[in-house]
Amino acid sequence: MTSAERIGTTLSHQEPDRVPFMLPTILQGARELELSIEAYFSSAEHVVEGQLRLQEKLGHDALFGFMYAAQEIEAWGGETVFIDSGPPNAGEPPLERAQLDDLQPPDLEASPALQRVLRITEGLRARVGDDVPILGVAISPLSLPVLQLRTRPCWPRSTRTGSTSAPTAFT
Repeated sequence: MTSAERIGTTLSHQEPDRVPFMLPTILQGARELELSIEAYFSSAEHVVEGQLRLQEKLGHDALFGFMYAAQEIEAWGGETVFIDSGPPNAGEPPLERAQLDDLQPPDLEASPALQRVLRITEGLRARVGDDVPILGVAISPLSLPVLQLRTRPCWPRSTRTGSTSAPTAFT
């Protein structure tokens, strides 16, 4: 049974040949390739090779086509802070609150970080075909300001109260 069949069988409430094992080996590929975390994530080819080596070594049933959460902030003009002992973090917020009112989605073609994610996914797919699922991540528009841009979300005007304030659970 391939990894894809195993996961599909499980999701169909059937019994697979074994329990699917999905291990998010996001950072560990750098160590496997003996690279710094920054060097590892600077190249789609490094991430593909690291993911595949770990999948071969550990036998997990899915690959991960994303890199690190701060890549989203890079798409908006921000920077990522790399440290050797842990995951990359977002640098200073690239936008001011006033800019969020007219904010447009980033240009996928102009974002090196987002392009790397696409190249990683393509590279993994070229190497494993349909046998191993490749998982991805999307940050919702509501989460982006809070998680990455470090500002409060732009709340729509309430039709009940006329307020644009966040619900009290978020203040």
